[in-house]
Amino acid sequence: MVVGITGQTGSGKSAVVKMLGFAGIDADKVAHEVLREKEVKAQLCERFGDDILDEQGEICRPALAKKAFASPAALSMLGAITYPVITKRILDKIDAFERQGESIIMLDAPTLYESGADKMCGKVVFVTADREVRKHRIMEPMPTATLPALIPSLPP
Repeated sequence: MVVGITGQTGSGKSAVVKMLGFAGIDADKVAHEVLREKEVKAQLCERFGDDILDEQGEICRPALAKKAFASPAALSMLGAITYPVITKRILDKIDAFERQGESIIMLDAPTLYESGADKMCGKVVFVTADREVRKHRIMEPMPTATLPALIPSLPP
């Protein structure tokens, strides 16, 4: 059974997965892998411009975030490009865990419902934390350039 672990950025989803100790899939890590795929990069550049690439030709996540969080339409377009590829990768990982005999697989996915990944879950757990706690948790590891785009989108 796949158990979806979802919640707002900085709520503690990964900590819950780690604490429970079951096989886990981190959808954010899968998404980062997907951003390195040639076809995905090409589609993102077509939609958001070549200035989202760094000097090595890889997606510069802060630059992409700035453009994607600029409007609901832009965020929707990002999802339309990336979610199908991310979903396929997640399904492949679930299949691999099941072949290894894992009976419970935790899917840590902040956009579980938005991506449609909830449909692959038998159960869903929503993790929450106070806004200030979430803000504190995300400020440490995140590039400063990304914060202005992300902080206003945090629900109260």
